[in-house]
Amino acid sequence: MGFLKSEAIDCPGGCSTPSSRAFLGECPPEPYPGTDVDCCACCVAKYGSPPVCWAAVEGTDKHCHCYQKA
Repeated sequence: MGFLKSEAIDCPGGCSTPSSRAFLGECPPEPYPGTDVDCCACCVAKYGSPPVCWAAVEGTDKHCHCYQKA
């Protein structure tokens, strides 16, 4: 699945380059109704910051994906 850099956001701690991050988990609901900013807030609320450093609403099915530093 792909996304444009402009569609994603650095959360506190930032890890915007793909090689600097690893998938952490998803933040429900699915499909995710909010923006990337909302997704980041959801990820930080669920997993904390750190480890969350980046988040994006990805895919045609609109899942909020949370990332941590690799």
